[in-house]
Amino acid sequence: MASVSKKKVVTGVKWTALNTLINAIVQPVYRIFLAILLLPGEFAYIAVVMLIVGFARLLNNMGLGEAIVQRDDISSRQVSSVFFFNFLITVILSALLYFLSPLIADYYTLPDLTTYINILIITVFFYGVTSVFRFYLQREFQFKFIAVSQIVKNLIDLAVGLTLVLLGFGVLGFVIGLTAASAINGLLMLYGAVRITKLPLHLRMSWADVAPLLEFSIYVSAKKALTYVTHRVDEIVIGGTLSPEVLGAYFLGKDMLLNLQTVLTMAYSQILLPLFSRLKHDTQKLKETYYQINYYIALITIPMFVGISLTAHLWVLAIFGQEWERSIIVFQVLPIAMIFLTLTANVSTSLLYSLNQPKIVLKIDVAATAVYLGILYFVSDLTMAAILFIYSGYLIAKTIVIQLFVSKYLNKNLLKYFFDFYRILLSVAVMGAVFLAVELTVDISGNLWIVIPFILVLGMVYALSELIIDRKQTRKLIKTFLKK
Repeated sequence: MASVSKKKVVTGVKWTALNTLINAIVQPVYRIFLAILLLPGEFAYIAVVMLIVGFARLLNNMGLGEAIVQRDDISSRQVSSVFFFNFLITVILSALLYFLSPLIADYYTLPDLTTYINILIITVFFYGVTSVFRFYLQREFQFKFIAVSQIVKNLIDLAVGLTLVLLGFGVLGFVIGLTAASAINGLLMLYGAVRITKLPLHLRMSWADVAPLLEFSIYVSAKKALTYVTHRVDEIVIGGTLSPEVLGAYFLGKDMLLNLQTVLTMAYSQILLPLFSRLKHDTQKLKETYYQINYYIALITIPMFVGISLTAHLWVLAIFGQEWERSIIVFQVLPIAMIFLTLTANVSTSLLYSLNQPKIVLKIDVAATAVYLGILYFVSDLTMAAILFIYSGYLIAKTIVIQLFVSKYLNKNLLKYFFDFYRILLSVAVMGAVFLAVELTVDISGNLWIVIPFILVLGMVYALSELIIDRKQTRKLIKTFLKK
């Protein structure tokens, strides 16, 4: 794998940051409008639709994309073989989805779900057959094209989906928008790989080309599938044991927080594996880069999720309405777990993958999942709140264990790793103190025109505190993004 310039890395971060900024606006706005226009029972359909799409995307790729990025050298013949291998997997998966759709609809007691799943097969197909091109573009550091394509996809999803929902199509409008956006994005990935990187496609598939990649990808795929199922088993349990209304309310909070976590990590997650893979032979440089990235993530992640948790009771009902009261506790509890997930899981996993250690990541996931599922099985009174606390505890425990393994490899104490964030925590404490002072003296709950400015003021309090307490790192981060 050729050496990568600092300019390419910074350019990649800037373009994915732009994509992140637009997603940070588009996705929450879309979900907010959907929650306003739909009832919790209808939102349950969206929960199941997104569950199926996410899992199908994992099975489509089978970790071969990460294997393409991680390899020092990759030929066009191997990429072509992976493309046709993914095509076969996608056809099989689409057929299974079609035949299983009635059973899935019966489990969730959602009568129209079969129709929606059949439409989603188009989404599954396009993503499956084109996913290899997206990873090849990542390998070649074509993050500008990837970012623009993702922006186009999200805007189409918003425009088509929201328009159809407003016209009275309900959940069907959401599904059609998602399908149209995924199809266009898939075609853009194909165009980018062939025209921009000049990737020559061969009309052939050789098992000899795929097999070496599977030695790496099978662990990545298993880890991702296990992680995804574990992250969604709470929704599966709620959907099968509680009402669709409870599932819809739970999913609204969880989905918005996971979307925010994804948006926050999107600016760097696609760059991490190729970056770490090129630094893996220089341990000191790898260590410095890893901890610097972690610190920059913490600057944004910790205050944002703490702020959401503190203010949830002020804005949830004001925005969504009284029928979404069940969602408040989700917005209060889950953000704390999101801090740990954002800080460690994405960065740590990419580092271990770059070092060709997918087995370690998989073993941690298997052990954590076994404990998590065991707790869910033995707890008899599984209310929504109980499931929420168990899921949050699982996230925190697993990410700490992953970080422990990374710290051992990089020869740094785990407590020292967390202690490095003390300046950020001091700034967050100042923000929290201002919140409590206002909360105890003025009643602003339910008044959105006061709540929103108040939240913005809290953000400004944190930013000013950080500039005073941690001026050096803050200025360094600003300088990095302003540099041409």
